[in-house]
Amino acid sequence: MIKSPQIDYKTYAQQMRGALSGAEICNRDLSLNHSYFNTKKGFYWSDKNNDQLIQGVLNYGLDVSAIGEHQFKNTKTPVELELRLCILFNVKDLKNVGEKELKEFKKEHGGNTNGSKK
Repeated sequence: MIKSPQIDYKTYAQQMRGALSGAEICNRDLSLNHSYFNTKKGFYWSDKNNDQLIQGVLNYGLDVSAIGEHQFKNTKTPVELELRLCILFNVKDLKNVGEKELKEFKKEHGGNTNGSKK
């Protein structure tokens, strides 16, 4: 009788998930990214999107239309960008983000702090 090796199904599933799934579906440890599946299809906000938003703020300040046009090629609505900016700055209204907060944000993220657009 031939003895078969024990299969660690959890490790096998993680390896298959890592090999067959996109980066947004899996976390770095190859566990499932549940927020990806709990979000309406087409509306998932990835780390890459967040990096683009940060770069948009560094380049264009809080100009939602410029961020949308240049960073997202008009694939995100102004409302969605405003909401994401509110989350980014932890405010309920973008009007609550003053020059001081914007300058601190740009300094923290290594951007232009003089307020001019690139």
